[in-house]
Amino acid sequence: DGDSADPDMDFVASIKENSISRMVVSYCRLKGSPVGIQELERLIKRSKAVQGTGKLYCLFSGQGFTDELRNRVRGDSNVRLITLDEVCKK
Repeated sequence: DGDSADPDMDFVASIKENSISRMVVSYCRLKGSPVGIQELERLIKRSKAVQGTGKLYCLFSGQGFTDELRNRVRGDSNVRLITLDEVCKK
């Protein structure tokens, strides 16, 4: 599903959040179209290769997110949508 020019997982990290160990699986797209449901679904599928429980999916986008994706993940504590503006806040 991906190639080295556009990997489906950009980084994986182990964190502790509220005393709970979690695996963070992330995808980042800085240019192009807004990130949509397809990218989330691909990330979830590809993350099955990552061992660990309590996965947290973080999608970073320089162009925002589709309304469809925002509506789908609303209230889902396992998915975080992060814009470039949020990363670059002073």
